[in-house]
Parts: sequence; structure tokens; C-alpha cells
Amino acid sequence: MRFLSVEGAPRCTIDPDARVRIERVDLGHLAGEAREAALARETAAIAGRPFDLACAPLLHAMLVRLADEEHVFFFVLDHIIGDGLSVGILLREFQALYSAHATGRAPALPPLAVQYLDYVEWERGWLARGALDEHRAFWLRRLAGMPPVLALPTDRPRPSMQTAAGARLAVRLPVELAADLKTLARAQQATLFATLLSAFQVLLYRHSRQADFESARRSPIAIAPKSSTSSASSPTASSFARISRASRRSRR
Repeated sequence: MRFLSVEGAPRCTIDPDARVRIERVDLGHLAGEAREAALARETAAIAGRPFDLACAPLLHAMLVRLADEEHVFFFVLDHIIGDGLSVGILLREFQALYSAHATGRAPALPPLAVQYLDYVEWERGWLARGALDEHRAFWLRRLAGMPPVLALPTDRPRPSMQTAAGARLAVRLPVELAADLKTLARAQQATLFATLLSAFQVLLYRHSRQADFESARRSPIAIAPKSSTSSASSPTASSFARISRASRRSRR
């Protein structure tokens, strides 16, 4: 699968002859910390390798030999062809195929209930029947009158042209605090993610003193025709952006 620009519009093209090339790296001559450092470098290299969306396959693979009976297999795919649910399906089927190969059995994956193109055709018809009209109307009402920006006291003015440029900050929470958060989430019959998101929204309110603002996050969801199943071979895994309204008034 690859993606082209045709007269300024994106187009997905399936390339049945595309083959994944597995890069092989031998680190068996190294030991201890030197081997771990070399493995980390190989991991960073394959993870940071860019993709050309016009060239299939949009997947990089590498097999690293650490010893005669110890190997590490990496694969990296572009988010345009897979998400968290898709990776789960890929890993399960890869494990089934590898186990069959290692034990000399013939591989036997369950047949697909639908092909991806069948799903695309179903989805187009689903959207053409106005399936999203009610949801769109709800969110237009829900988000009506929202301030255009969150008034955070930043140390520099906002750029005239807003971009998606940003950064990521990883924070490790103490074990005790993590356990307390999980306990709080269970007590409120909420997920840990929802609890952390609520705390983050409270923090944004504290700094901005803005009662209403929007927050968005990506969430996995599986959408499929009713006639299909949610088996491990379902090709209809997808993801979408959730937009919620954080309001001090709505929490009363």
C-alpha cells in the first residue's frame, strides 16, 4: 500500500508485488554493555528512518543476531497504514505464523471476514447515509461559543501563523503516587487515562483561569460492518480524535 498525489488529491494504491526487505545485523561478536549499546543504536536508527509514502511497503524490518539462540526482531510501520489496534493484530498473526514455522506445522490463520476494500466500500455507504450527521450536530452545539485559544500565561507571544510544532516531555511518577491514582480511578469508576486527563485539565484551568476550553486526544476504535466479526483478523481497526469540552460549570 502506498499513497500518491493525483491532481492535488491523495490516493491510496495497493501494490500486490511489494515485499518487505528484512535487514540483518550481527552483534554476536559483542558482549555485555557494548552489545546493549550497539543494540540501542540500531533501534534508534530504524525507528528514526523516514518513509517515502509513494513507495511500498511502508514498513521497515530488522533482525539482529545477539547470539546463536538469541535474536531481536524490529519492525516499524508508518502510522498511515496502522495504529495500535492494527499492531495488535499484526503481532498475534506474526506469532501464530512463527510458531507454526518453528514447530513444522502448516500455518493456518482464520479467513478474513472482509477485505479492507470491502470495508472502505461499506464505510462510504455508511457515511453517504448521513451516519455522522447527528454526531456532528451534537458537537457543533456542544462546542458552540468556545474561546478560540487557551489563555495560558506563556513567556512569548503566540505566532501569527499557528503550527503543530511542539515537544514531548516524559515524566516518571513515583510508585506510590501511581497506585493512589489507580485507586482513585477505580473509586470514580473511571479509567486511569480519564483521571490523568481530568487532572491535566484542572492544571490548565489553574494557570489560565479559563472555565471553558477544548481538549483533544486520539483514541483507538474498531468500526466494522455488523455482518463482520471482531476477530484477530479483522482489518477494520482505526483511530479517531476525541474532542471534549472542559467546563467548570459542567462539573458542578
